[in-house]
Amino acid sequence: MQFHSFVFLVFAAVFFAAWYGLGDRPRAKQVLLITASWFFYGFAEWWFLVPFLLTGTLDYFAGLAMGGDPPRKKLYLALSLGANLGALGFFKYFVFFARSFESVAGADWVIPNIVLPVGISFYTFQSMSYTIGVYRGELPPTRDPLTFFSFLSMWPQFVAGPIERAARLIPQLEKPGRATSQQQWDGMRLISLGYFKKTVVADNCAPIVNAAFASPPPDAGGLFWWAIGLLFAIQIYCDFSGYSDIARGLAKWMGIDLVVNFNGPYLAESFKDFWNRWHISLSTWFRDYVYIPLGGRHNATRNLWITMLVSGLWHGAAWTFVIWGALHATYVTLERLTGSDRWLRGLAGNLVVIAGVTVGWIFFRAETLPLALDVTAQMFSPLSWSVASVAGLGLKPFVLLGGAILVWLGCRFWKERPVWNEPTLLRQLALALLLMSAVYLRGPGSTFIYFQF
Repeated sequence: MQFHSFVFLVFAAVFFAAWYGLGDRPRAKQVLLITASWFFYGFAEWWFLVPFLLTGTLDYFAGLAMGGDPPRKKLYLALSLGANLGALGFFKYFVFFARSFESVAGADWVIPNIVLPVGISFYTFQSMSYTIGVYRGELPPTRDPLTFFSFLSMWPQFVAGPIERAARLIPQLEKPGRATSQQQWDGMRLISLGYFKKTVVADNCAPIVNAAFASPPPDAGGLFWWAIGLLFAIQIYCDFSGYSDIARGLAKWMGIDLVVNFNGPYLAESFKDFWNRWHISLSTWFRDYVYIPLGGRHNATRNLWITMLVSGLWHGAAWTFVIWGALHATYVTLERLTGSDRWLRGLAGNLVVIAGVTVGWIFFRAETLPLALDVTAQMFSPLSWSVASVAGLGLKPFVLLGGAILVWLGCRFWKERPVWNEPTLLRQLALALLLMSAVYLRGPGSTFIYFQF
């Protein structure tokens, strides 16, 4: 179910009417939350619930078993991780690896198409963080199934995050209370901004980017692809951070605080800093459950490369995603070797990060590796740059790029950023303007990008 669909607006209106109507009845609220979440998730395809319920139930009992039989908790953790990674591997990577082996072996196999359940990468990682946390002693096992499944299937962040940690979210769901007036205002602010990012910015960038990658013009050159790369950088940020904003805002209306998932990533002055600001809930997940267990700073370069390659593969079963992860591993490795994260700071460092990230987004967006390599070759071949091809894009791309540059300049150089903690009349009017823009200036509706992961 899409946040920007009419059916979702009806769903949300019914849910919040019931949620506030239940008042201070935590058990009833948990039942409502679980029922609504399963309806929300199974609305498009009911069978998506099957792998979720199977792995979720296993993790619930694995947590109980680790608490009741500590000597065997490593076995129970292995069963939990095996089931989660097995399900994720089957649905997401079976076809990819089968086709890769088929190509290497020169065979001609009949490989079935396997439909990927929406959001399986997100809820799998969230569930794994629970069993790993119980194994490490970071939290006690949750004995109440209603609390556990409220945590695992909370509908605002079910399919695209933020990826929550059990130790942080479960205490809020054990006895869900009333949203404070501050949470209601913050929720409205986040939802308004999220819808504006998604429908006005991301959905207006999408047709331009999609057309360029689907059918590149014959005179396309480096300038053309830099413009398209920057437009996709804007699109994916506004699409994904817009989703996270809406999810956090909806949760606040329930009296629940979700983690911040983005913190001005395009203001980063080093690639390490970029990953401290982009998709924070995922990058910290990989840090805590992959990078540090591998040894962390001990053999840091090796561990960094493994982590970034796994991160690339997490995003999609294609070599383009693997190379995207390898590119970012290269960026951070070069920073460490040259110390550029210390001496290349300020505006220069920020521009280097934006350029490097934009090149990476080409591999992230391109559907085939040859296309991605051809595009990046043109980007770094000034002799192929064609002003005419950029002019042929029309006015809209320049309006979007110009607006993004103005926002970037304002965030970069306006040190006293406004904090909208109080719902003044002027701020309420500003939010109303954002929502009106989301209705009247919206682009063609498109699925949230991260739903495919």
